[in-house]
Amino acid sequence: MRILVVDDSPIQCKIACHCLKDFGEVVIAESVVNAVSEFMISLKKKLPFDFIAMDYHLGDGTGFDAVKKIRNIEKAFKVKPCKIIYITADLDESSIRSHCSENEEVLIKPISLEKVSEKLKTLGL
Repeated sequence: MRILVVDDSPIQCKIACHCLKDFGEVVIAESVVNAVSEFMISLKKKLPFDFIAMDYHLGDGTGFDAVKKIRNIEKAFKVKPCKIIYITADLDESSIRSHCSENEEVLIKPISLEKVSEKLKTLGL
């Protein structure tokens, strides 16, 4: 499984990598711009990501900003939507969940192997 972790915090990236390393290859992006770039590269190389762990608050925008751009790329490449788990410290999960599509879930920090496993099962991975 190929996983894209998008978080502007180096500490959170390390935690996410630790929780996700047993699921497959993990690639890190620190911003909306880097996330979109990594996603585009993965499609051009025909090595798409199976899912994205997307921080909600990023230095150059929100996780929704990144996902909107990623969804447009998916349409242009005519590929099925990637599964996404929004990761946030916000306690109001419902406001974030209201923006989610059927291929998206929300996980409240702190993340753990158990929480990630549960969300991956919910997404069918």
